[in-house]
Amino acid sequence: TGVFLMIGIRELLSARLEGFTLNSVWIHVLHTKPDRYTVRDAAESLQNGFCAQILVSPDESIAGLDFAAVQGLTAHVIGEDQQRCIAVSKQCQKHAGRTIVSGCGTFQDTGATQ
Repeated sequence: TGVFLMIGIRELLSARLEGFTLNSVWIHVLHTKPDRYTVRDAAESLQNGFCAQILVSPDESIAGLDFAAVQGLTAHVIGEDQQRCIAVSKQCQKHAGRTIVSGCGTFQDTGATQ
């Protein structure tokens, strides 16, 4: 109950399959569960031309997350827990063209892999 599964990932994937093009995605590694942000918010953000966003809930196992939807994009990973942010970045690096981690006491840029 109340399980969040990377809010925004499905909406990003759907938008990309429909031909929506973008360069970046913001991945928020949360330290508390979101109070309000919902799947509808993620979809509306994309529809309105705002940034693509993915929320990683604190109870999600990072090793099990699939970031295939960020293929070729620059993934901006932000959060308060440095270890979790770096772990998310490593998962993103399997697909993203570039990952940038900031805002958690560190700055790391993988640079373009293409």
